[in-house]
Amino acid sequence: MNHSSINTRYAKAFFKLIIEKNSLDQALNDMSDVYSVFNEVESLSAILEDPVLGTFKKINVIQSVFKNKISELSLSFLNLIVKNKRSSHIKDIIRNFLNLVKKHQGIKSIVLTTAHTLEEKQKEKIKVLIKNEVNSKIDLTEVVNSNIIGGFILRIEDLQYDASVKAELQKVKKKLLESPVEK
Repeated sequence: MNHSSINTRYAKAFFKLIIEKNSLDQALNDMSDVYSVFNEVESLSAILEDPVLGTFKKINVIQSVFKNKISELSLSFLNLIVKNKRSSHIKDIIRNFLNLVKKHQGIKSIVLTTAHTLEEKQKEKIKVLIKNEVNSKIDLTEVVNSNIIGGFILRIEDLQYDASVKAELQKVKKKLLESPVEK
């Protein structure tokens, strides 16, 4: 089965359940915390993806890490994923769930890539400009990539605007290579 459809199915099912149970805020906090743990502790994913480790032991790992830290509903959801032998998908399922919640709340995901870290004042100005432009709440993620040399790359969900120096240099190079050489 397609990994993407597995992730989407589980995320949608959990989303529908928490809407029915009126537990959106709690589940959002829980899954944000769980996602952070998976990002910070790489060995957790490795343990859950280990084919030699049995389901019971994987559930024990989930219980020891998250019990009394997240709601019973969220913990049960994680256990269900493991019981159904989908533990290697947990991180992607949670990411999909978080995206569903953002969409439900009308929040657009924005990724701003710059060559250098921006000052807080600059970030706030950019947030206001983007928020006004997209007429929506935004979740801005800043990425620093010195390879773009200067300028920025702005990604608003599936749309991307590349105003980086690197992209401009590539355009100039392409034009130079395409233009005929005069003698």
